[in-house]
Amino acid sequence: MKKEHYKYYCKIQPDGRLYYGGWTYEGVIPNPLPEGYLVLDEFPDESDGSDYIFQNGELIYSPQPTEDKTEEEEVTYQ
Repeated sequence: MKKEHYKYYCKIQPDGRLYYGGWTYEGVIPNPLPEGYLVLDEFPDESDGSDYIFQNGELIYSPQPTEDKTEEEEVTYQ
């Protein structure tokens, strides 16, 4: 997905996982970029980017594991 006059601007964790991402008007994106930020011309969806990793110049879809709660983990107060 690409939007005219907008860039996908996000933070990037040391392991390459994106977070706090969103479409930002290109005129307000700082130049040079602050450390730990990334700008992309295109992005595949409207998410915050947390299901993607930027590695070796490529965007890789890598969903974060979900926490499945079991009955032993649930706590009930009476």
